[in-house]
This record gives sequence, C-alpha cells and structure tokens, in this order.
Amino acid sequence: MGNLLNKAGPSPREVIEEAEQIFFEAMLTDDRHWGSKDDVWRVVKNLVFGTYGHSAAFVAMFRNGRPFWQMHCQGYWEDQALPILSKALLKNYQQRIFRGGRGPGRFEQRVADGTMLYQNINDIGQKREDLTLFDNFRGEETVTHLRHDDQGRFASGEYRTPLGSGRYQGMRLFQFDE
Repeated sequence: MGNLLNKAGPSPREVIEEAEQIFFEAMLTDDRHWGSKDDVWRVVKNLVFGTYGHSAAFVAMFRNGRPFWQMHCQGYWEDQALPILSKALLKNYQQRIFRGGRGPGRFEQRVADGTMLYQNINDIGQKREDLTLFDNFRGEETVTHLRHDDQGRFASGEYRTPLGSGRYQGMRLFQFDE
C-alpha cells in the first residue's frame, strides 16, 4: 500500500493536525457527507436513533479516497438529556477541543429544579509517545439531573437521576510510511 503522504508534502503530525480541524468543520455542519474544497478530505457521518432511547453514530474520514480515521459511539439517552448532550458536543466542536470527538470533561446547565450535568471520561487506548488522543481513543459519557431545593442546595433524599450514558471509541486507520 502506498504512502498517503507525498514525500515533499506535509509531515504525519501535520496531516493529523489537519485531520482534527477537518473533523471540527464537518461536525459543525448538518451534512451527512462533507468534503473539503480541494477534495482531499471526505467525511461521512451517520446517526441512528433506535427504539426506547438507544442511538448509535459513526464518523469516517477519508483522505485522497482512502480510509484515514473512524469513530463510533452508542448509548441510551432520555429525551431530556439530548439538549445538554448537544450543547456539550457543540461547545468542544466550536472551540476545536478534541476529547474523543465528544464534549468537555464536565459541562453543567442550570434548569428550573437543579442542574443538568454532562460528564466525559476518556483515555488514549495505547500509551505511546507518538500517539495523540486523535490517533486512538475511547471513553464514556453520561448525563445526570441533579435536583436542588429552593435555596440551590442538593435536595434531600434521592437527588441524582441518570438520564443517559454512552460509550465511544475511534482511531487512525493506517500507519504512515516514513
């Protein structure tokens, strides 16, 4: 298999950094099929809502027509979890922060009776100096409703209501020839 890089072209690290920026551009659109203006990059996104709150998503990136990177996620989300989940993802996409292609480590939003809490716990699949979080990752995310009393303190008794959770993982799909 040939090298995806032109020897006179960008370094592997530069290509990965470019791929991260392409990821954000594509994720900020509603297009299921997205392509860069120079046709070097193509991104395919697919989101499926199944029965009873289950969902799955898949994102694939192609560079010069070849598979470059992929991620997939699956989970269960109550309807009231979806607005904060969407806001958490949008925050990282707009700020171009890559935490497994999902939201920040912690994101909170006040609601009438408490706080909606989104949490994202991720790691690099293999601990190696030459890998970035974009190269190989996995994680879990949750949304929890924390109920408060009238003074803004946690209500007594059962105050945490889980509203959904998901798992995700992804990786770069080839080894650079160097």
